[in-house]
Amino acid sequence: MNILITGSKGFIGKNLIANLNQNKNNKILEFNKSTKQKLDSLVKKSDLIYHLAGENKSSNKSDFVKNNINLTERICKLIVENKLKTRMIFSSTIQSGNKTIYGKTKKNCEKIIKKYFKNKKNQFLILNIPNVFGKWSKPFHNSFISTFAYQVSREKKVNLVNSERKLRLIYIDDLVKNLVSIKNKKNLNKVNFKYSNIIISSPFAVLNLLKLFYKNDKEKIITNFSTPFVKKLYSTYLYYMPKKLVTQKIFNNTDHRGTFAEILKLGKYGQLSYFSILPGKIRGGHYHHTKTEKFLIIDGAVIFNFKDLYTGKKYSIKVSDKDKKIVTTVPGWVHDINNVSKKTAKLIVWANEVFSKKKPDTYFANMK
Repeated sequence: MNILITGSKGFIGKNLIANLNQNKNNKILEFNKSTKQKLDSLVKKSDLIYHLAGENKSSNKSDFVKNNINLTERICKLIVENKLKTRMIFSSTIQSGNKTIYGKTKKNCEKIIKKYFKNKKNQFLILNIPNVFGKWSKPFHNSFISTFAYQVSREKKVNLVNSERKLRLIYIDDLVKNLVSIKNKKNLNKVNFKYSNIIISSPFAVLNLLKLFYKNDKEKIITNFSTPFVKKLYSTYLYYMPKKLVTQKIFNNTDHRGTFAEILKLGKYGQLSYFSILPGKIRGGHYHHTKTEKFLIIDGAVIFNFKDLYTGKKYSIKVSDKDKKIVTTVPGWVHDINNVSKKTAKLIVWANEVFSKKKPDTYFANMK
């Protein structure tokens, strides 16, 4: 299928093309402000047009007329005058028909499409797309969310307007899936299109979440991603933060036994840490009342020694990196870890709670 994407370098266009290119049966034709190939020849080759091109932010009103109304009419006229069977999916907006020049020109585009294709065999679908957010958007241009993410991650002031106003949002990947799902419909005119995964939120709520992401990342705390919106918004936030924040330094606590470092704090899901044990050295020699830990040896060999504090019963287990085993500590059992190899042992440990200096739930006891 030959698919023409107008506005191919735009926010939605770039994401749509990335998805369509995953199917080798799709031949993608692109039209944008820098396209050298004439629009006439592109339209004539097309089986389907995703008409995404348009002006949404300009200080010159004539740009809206040129890039919205005139372009749309030109495409429609090419299809009709050349008696093409080309189908069209047009990206309008929920702002269509409002008092802004953007909303007015988008509404005019809808009227043009309906006028040209009235009583024609050409299929078309007009989509009033909600506020879209995600990667490859331009801050201060496409989406307030990309703007907020850019500002928050750089500790810049954010100006809120109508902060509590409820907005309909859709994540770019969800929108693209919606767009791709209808490309093979036999009759676009009869498609009862419904967006999936619409999110209702406000600028104030979005801003607070972005600030939480920045704070948590700085403190190596994993945010709760139990809701799809938070997960999608965090992925969006990551794209717009400065690249210097991609890496974070881990602070090590080193003594005669080796090194210990907290990697990530997982909130109610505990904490992930890393530590090493020098040859012949022992770590541990304590027990917990409630805390439990799971250890994975990634290099070297160690012996875990355990003693039930109540019964006094003991047992030991030798584990090396070749075993690919996880060892769990049991509350009420004293435990230590002895490096019996000739090289530094390296381990990753998960604990079911974030470490607190005030309530460490760690009590030293004799293994004898």
